[in-house]
Amino acid sequence: MNSQFSYYLDRISKYAGYLASILVVCLSFLVVYDAMMRYFFSGGSIALQEVEWYLFDMVFLFGLSYALKHDKHVRVDIFYEHYSSDTRAMIQILSQLLLVLPFSFVFLYDAFDMTLQSYVQHEVSADPGGLTHRWLIKAMLVLSFVLLLIQSWSEILKAYHQLKNKKLFYKVLIAIAIVAVVIYMAWFYRVAFLIDPVFLMFGLALVLLMIGFPVAFVFAGVALFFALISDEVGLDVLEMLPYRTYGIMGNMTLMAVPLFIFMGLILEKSKMAEGLLLSMGKLFGSVRGGLAISVVLVGAILAASTGIVGASVVMMSLIALPLMLKHGYSPALASGSIAASGTLGQLIPPSIVLIILGDQMHL
Repeated sequence: MNSQFSYYLDRISKYAGYLASILVVCLSFLVVYDAMMRYFFSGGSIALQEVEWYLFDMVFLFGLSYALKHDKHVRVDIFYEHYSSDTRAMIQILSQLLLVLPFSFVFLYDAFDMTLQSYVQHEVSADPGGLTHRWLIKAMLVLSFVLLLIQSWSEILKAYHQLKNKKLFYKVLIAIAIVAVVIYMAWFYRVAFLIDPVFLMFGLALVLLMIGFPVAFVFAGVALFFALISDEVGLDVLEMLPYRTYGIMGNMTLMAVPLFIFMGLILEKSKMAEGLLLSMGKLFGSVRGGLAISVVLVGAILAASTGIVGASVVMMSLIALPLMLKHGYSPALASGSIAASGTLGQLIPPSIVLIILGDQMHL
């Protein structure tokens, strides 16, 4: 019964992911059209530019639940890869119960208040000729976290169904409840911190990261936890989080991120990357180690295009590793060349890492 219910919950995130993929294609065509109109015909539209960042926002927001469904949120897997299936299932359950669900409820409450305020005030674009009904894009924040909550419950049901030792689940819950009661009593009676809360927050985040909890959820959940128990911050600060998120959503520079990833996927799926590698290999055919040189060059180009080291390395591993082994390269040299090419690509523009760093440094 639980598995069937989680199956229907998963379908919601599945369709959200499909919608996001369609929006990426639409965004690409709109950006090309807008660029051609501005550079060739000296024409442009503020409304069209706002539609572009609306689509960009929806791609990322709908991708939250889809990434959770496929377990693609980044985690430190130094120890996680060696855990048993029961331990992984427990970490999945605890990450949803202690990190995702509490933070999502708090964010959802504040985001709904922000959206309602925008609707009541009939908020429109600050730029002349911009779009009206600004509350619609703010409502996407609410919708995305509703989808995240739905997928979080699905992950809990699936992980619980995978647990072989159900008693472990209840023992861990009892232990967490005891710790929660102790923390609440200490907060209620205003017991002073023996250690600075900053160091406690850093230590707790570090421990959770090393255990294998998803990075984004660790930072969000730990911040919420210390906002609750510390009088220095409080939940009032977190009320500004939806507004801060909305401010980032309007950053036109970050629109290049999904477009670069889309370009990398086109290179991979169309076999153009493989053809480029073979052509480079023939070009360096007379040079000793020519195939390895071509792998480094092509890998750097792909890494710069996609902006994701892991994705480019995996892509090059599928394309180049069998070819290099077939031509007599040692596994160590072949693997090292591919790994080096992915890391090198982050330094070559255009690169997503450079785009994000430039935006944060206001360059």
